This record gives sequence, C-alpha cells and structure tokens, in this order.
Amino acid sequence: YFWVRAICSDQTRSEWSQPIDFYTGYCVGNSSMNVYIRAIRTTGDFTNLDYYTLTRPENNYADLTRSQVLTLRAGGSGTIYFENNQSATRSAFLWVDWNQNMVFDYQELLLNFNQSINAPLTIPANTPPGRYRVRMVSFQSNSQNRSMVYNLCSTNALYSIVDFTLVVEQPCSVPTARMEG
Repeated sequence: YFWVRAICSDQTRSEWSQPIDFYTGYCVGNSSMNVYIRAIRTTGDFTNLDYYTLTRPENNYADLTRSQVLTLRAGGSGTIYFENNQSATRSAFLWVDWNQNMVFDYQELLLNFNQSINAPLTIPANTPPGRYRVRMVSFQSNSQNRSMVYNLCSTNALYSIVDFTLVVEQPCSVPTARMEG
C-alpha cells in the first residue's frame, strides 16, 4: 500500500489519501482451463529441467522459479519437451524476460511450439550472464485464444502457465598456450 498527500507550502499540507493498493511483480493470470502443462523437460548442453505434475495448479499458474532452474551457457543449445495432461492439440510459447522488466514482450518470445512437443532451444551467444525468468504458456489451439498470446494476464483466455528460472553462464573459452623453444 501507499498513501499520497500534497505539500502546498511549508505550512500547508493536504490530508493523506486512502491507502492505494498496487502490485509489483509478474502477472500471474487466471484460467479455468482443465488442460494444464503436465511436464517440461530439457536435454542438452546444460543443467536440465525435469518438471512433472499430476494435478492442475491453482488458476492454471505454477511459479516454479525457485525449484526449477535451467542452466545454460550463452550460445548453448539443446531440446525442450512439454506435454499437457490431455492429448488434445495444443500450442505452447516460451518467453524469456531478457530485459528483466517483469513483462514478457513480443521480442522476448523464444519459441513457438506449433503442434509439436519437442523443440530446439538455443540461447543467443551474446546473452549476458545472469538469472532470467522464463514463462511457458500452453494455449488451446484455436484462433480466439491464440490471439491472446500477448495478453498473458487475461482472465478469459484458456491457457496454462509455468514459470521457471534460466541461469545463463559465460561460454567456456579454450585456453591458449604459447610454447617457445
């Protein structure tokens, strides 16, 4: 909460406003879709994710940023796999909040799983080392819900969200040696 008041002069001040509620953090969304992301797994050149659940998260949102950490070197690659709890056709999208502004922007979309459950995952070589929030969103495959891809906090979209952490490390450099004879 915060309160506001005006300072009109050295002697004159207004009354404090009523408390104002605000939220600083990532939006969490709210969906009633019965289909949810059941598994996310990675393989390749990094410390891998291995998420699996048999229960639908509350509001179809799971914040796994503390328990699911993926480590990858800048320029590294591998494969990411996801599945839903039902075999219905779904699409999934993967964002990384590269600028760490708590918004998953259009240009931060890293992957679009279009009718596929496996996809190549490559971290750009010029990515600065650090911790980044990653969001996987699975939508029902219809045009109405796919058009809401960039409104991740909508309460009427049919989606499932899982957030996890990506740690980007510096790529290994090959040591050089010089021999003199």
